[in-house]
Amino acid sequence: MPAFAKKFLIALTLLFVALGTWYAAELRPKLSSVTPHPSHSAPISPTPPPSAPVGSPTSKLVLPPEKREVPILAKKREVSTSTPLRALPALKSEPTGVLTKDGDIRFTNEERAKAKIALLSESEILDGAAEEKVEDMFARQYFEHVSPAGVGMANLVEKDGYDYIAVGENLALGNFSDDHALVQAWMNSPGHRANILNPRYRDIGVAVRHGVFEGREVWLAVQAFGKNASACPTVDKTASSSITLKQSELSMLQPKLSTLKEGITALGTTQKGIVAEIETLAAQGNDLVSRGNAKIEKGNEVYQTSGSKEKASSYWNDGENLQHEGQKIFDQVKQRQSDLETLSSNIEKLIKSYNMLISEASLAYQAVSDMTKRYNASVQAFNACLDS
Repeated sequence: MPAFAKKFLIALTLLFVALGTWYAAELRPKLSSVTPHPSHSAPISPTPPPSAPVGSPTSKLVLPPEKREVPILAKKREVSTSTPLRALPALKSEPTGVLTKDGDIRFTNEERAKAKIALLSESEILDGAAEEKVEDMFARQYFEHVSPAGVGMANLVEKDGYDYIAVGENLALGNFSDDHALVQAWMNSPGHRANILNPRYRDIGVAVRHGVFEGREVWLAVQAFGKNASACPTVDKTASSSITLKQSELSMLQPKLSTLKEGITALGTTQKGIVAEIETLAAQGNDLVSRGNAKIEKGNEVYQTSGSKEKASSYWNDGENLQHEGQKIFDQVKQRQSDLETLSSNIEKLIKSYNMLISEASLAYQAVSDMTKRYNASVQAFNACLDS
């Protein structure tokens, strides 16, 4: 073969090699040219939402002590009387003896001294009440502890400013030889004796007067016994009503607490529903993206083995459509996550309001409990003094 022919053949061979290399390098689509957009290349997983808001509402109202203090009642003020001592069978036409206030008080205290009971102190107020009583009995011609107008010794002493916690009265009508005989007549009567020897009494007032009663001249004697409230610890009369008022105010908090708790519970139920919905949507979106990725990868394989874009494009198109559908669902997930955040924020606000109200109520209950304990202690001290 001529030399120029050999050179021509070599050049032609080199040309074919070059064309093959160019075809392989430039005309055949690369795998990378059909790789899906990076945003579709992997499933998009939304951030898992919280299953419950931060913090949780207090489950129930916490009362300070297990056993709530209940205000007790002070014992009622005591009035002691006995059937008036009438000594009419021994009456003569005129009184033969003389009765005195001082003598009556002296012999009464002697009887208390014999019984080792504290002596009584004379009270001007009780003296005045006894004088008013004896004058009224002569004026209205009655011999009873309560006047026809319904006024008793308790009314008289209280009217004159004696704040009694115990008051008693002895009455006597007759002709007595002296003060000692009068006191002895009372001591011989169980009810009158009980008044004279009552250890609760601290004060005494006496009035003796002679005059005409039921057409005869007689002596009327009145003993007024008393124990002033000043002798005992004071009880705040407004404390009980204040405690009742506070308890009423606290009871009004319960409906507010119930409303808040019901609201928290209702929103919590809605919250759980949104969380479940997000989880379901996220799973659907991930499934669609995963299937889309699988389709695109299959198209790449078809193109790589066959070199046909036409055969691979159906897989690529299906894959992108699936990814687009998945992305739409992910957009729904984002919206529901935003809704969840707003709802959780609202729940958190309600929880804070609820717990603040719980704290306020608990402090108030503790204050009422302490107030009640102090009140009860004062009542117990008062009652103990009344009994002493």
